[in-house]
Amino acid sequence: NLDIDIILVFIAGAAAGLMVFSRILYWLLQRFHEATMAMLTGFLFGSLAVVWPWKRVLDWVVDSHGQLKAAQQVPVFPQHYQEVTGHDPLVLLCVVLMVSGFLCLWLIESKWGGARLEL
Repeated sequence: NLDIDIILVFIAGAAAGLMVFSRILYWLLQRFHEATMAMLTGFLFGSLAVVWPWKRVLDWVVDSHGQLKAAQQVPVFPQHYQEVTGHDPLVLLCVVLMVSGFLCLWLIESKWGGARLEL
């Protein structure tokens, strides 16, 4: 039961929002480069607690479907993860994926980094 009108409006709004956001970010970088970079760096560091893969669950809640969901989590270091949770931290896999991501970005930047896309 797909309502294609709602999906198209959502896609159009997302595309328009992305274009407006990129224009604003471009303007900020042109006029306030250092402050904008500091703000973006702060956003990245602030998001580390959310994307950090090794977490210990402190509290659980039951959702409306009767399933347990983590209500409160705290990050732990990979070397303590197995003793706290009993699961393998898979550090090697995380490092391989991280290096792969850096290599992909490096390849993209080296191939198309100097190109400018005009909208």
